[in-house]
Amino acid sequence: MRLSQLLLRVGRYSAVLILAVPESALAHGDFLYMPQAKVQAGIYLSAQDKGIADDNLWQIPGVLMGGEAKGNEAGFAINDANIRLTWANQDGVFAHTEVSAHGHENDLEAKIEQAFGGYHWTNTLGHIKLEGGKMKGAFSLQNPLHPSDRNFTDASLPYQAFLGDHFNDAGARAQFMTWHGEKGLSTFGTELWRGDSFPANKQAEGPAWDVFARYQHTEGRVQLTVGGWYFRSEANERKDDRTEGGHSHGAATTTTNTRFSGDTQISGLETQALWKQSDTTTYVLEGELLLHNSDGLLQDNTRQSNAELKQQGYSLSLGAQYLNHQLALRYSALKINNILSGAGSTILGSDAGLDANTHRPERLDLSYQYTWHNGLAFRAEFVSDSSTKESLNYGRVSMLWDGTVWEL
Repeated sequence: MRLSQLLLRVGRYSAVLILAVPESALAHGDFLYMPQAKVQAGIYLSAQDKGIADDNLWQIPGVLMGGEAKGNEAGFAINDANIRLTWANQDGVFAHTEVSAHGHENDLEAKIEQAFGGYHWTNTLGHIKLEGGKMKGAFSLQNPLHPSDRNFTDASLPYQAFLGDHFNDAGARAQFMTWHGEKGLSTFGTELWRGDSFPANKQAEGPAWDVFARYQHTEGRVQLTVGGWYFRSEANERKDDRTEGGHSHGAATTTTNTRFSGDTQISGLETQALWKQSDTTTYVLEGELLLHNSDGLLQDNTRQSNAELKQQGYSLSLGAQYLNHQLALRYSALKINNILSGAGSTILGSDAGLDANTHRPERLDLSYQYTWHNGLAFRAEFVSDSSTKESLNYGRVSMLWDGTVWEL
């Protein structure tokens, strides 16, 4: 049975129960930093019986992968451990640093995830915020999230395939926020990146950049958010670097020697509808569509081919929260349409896994979470994964905690 058929069947019996409150709207604080000095921390631990990267490095057919999209394995994992330092004064100056680590069993990797500063102020038209440093992209609601911020351990398939799980780079950001009466709120922004991170790479000549816009409207107990974004980057002989840096997944970790040079454009549309039925019950619906296009050259040491990779990704999630209980369901999928031409296209396409237009990668995630006390929660998930040509069903249990360690 395909996941799309399974989703329809599950929906018939659980339409009233589906999904948990999206943390994406609340996880990263207000647009403006109030005067503060605090240290926060979070940890996310999980264990699962099987994984998509148990035997080989995870490879979605038809996709040039990279970044942090390394898949998951059976056993114990530290999915995320982080410490966050935030400071802001009453004049609008602020700074934020985040150190994070993740790994599988005895394999642990730590890095500075974010380190940026900025300034914000208010005028008669609205609020303006300028930031610079190493940051997660703010072009979408989903990109900056930790596993504990969303209802599922893994990011959706489109983010894993097109952005290497999430986009993070050194750069500068400008945002403008304005109110429309008492019920509407608009945010506009643009980001300019150094272009070192997937889908770009350090060898590219030009920077990466994006623009985004978002509108939120509140009517009584219902809140609707819609947004759109556009991202562009360049790559020069970019290879699959997921096994570099001493952190690898899977028993076989050899990647192809095929390299990509060219432009990548990604457009996104997102929506989020939240209904707070009562003080104890909330329902939410989230949807996102990503359009990905990479145009350039594939090459190895002896061959070359023209490549036009047109791909679509979409995600739909539904849910409900009652007191400390959350139930979440998400379906995400990709549509592949790759066009390769040239003398080396057949061999290069096969080596890079791009000759897979007939396969439809998809995944269904079901999650239940119980929040116990002071930010400590427990989560159980069932995943039906058909992102590769071999479908896999597995279960996962997790413990997560996030809170303030010190505050002035």
